[in-house]
Amino acid sequence: MSFGLQQIVEKIRTTLVVDLTAGVGAVARSIHYMQATANTKVEVGELPFVIFFPVSLARFDTFTSDGMDQVWQFNIIDHADNGILPTDAVMGKLYGNGVPGTSAPTYGLHRRKLALSTNTMSEMEYLDGGVLFQGDPTAVGMFMQFGVKYEKG
Repeated sequence: MSFGLQQIVEKIRTTLVVDLTAGVGAVARSIHYMQATANTKVEVGELPFVIFFPVSLARFDTFTSDGMDQVWQFNIIDHADNGILPTDAVMGKLYGNGVPGTSAPTYGLHRRKLALSTNTMSEMEYLDGGVLFQGDPTAVGMFMQFGVKYEKG
C-alpha cells in the first residue's frame, strides 16, 4: 500500500506557499519539508519560516479500503527579538478559517480536504500545538500538529 506521502507533501506545500508566503499578506518567509536549508537562518526583522514533517503513520484497514491516520508537525521558527506576533500570525494562518458544517476553509489546514488522486480521500484536522523550544536568546520555536486521515478505496 502506498501511504500517499508524496501527494500529501505536495498538497500541503502548495497550500502553505499560497496561504503563508504569497503577496502582501505574507506571514512566513519560506516553507520546508523535513529540514531547513542554508538560507533559513533567523534574523531580526525577517518573517518566520516553517518546517513540516510526518511524526506518526498508523495504518488501518476496512473491507473496502486501506487507510492511514497520519500526524504532521509544523514547526514555526523565528528570531526571539521579533516578539511573538509574527509567530502568532503564522499559527493563525496555519489553523485557518474552517467552520464546522460549511465549505472548506479559504486558508489554513484545519478541516481542509486535500484533493488527491482517484479513489483517495484525505482530510486534515488540528490536534495539538505548543512551545517547540525556549531559552535560546536568538530564536523562538512553536509547533502545531494536524491529523490527516488518508483512505484509498
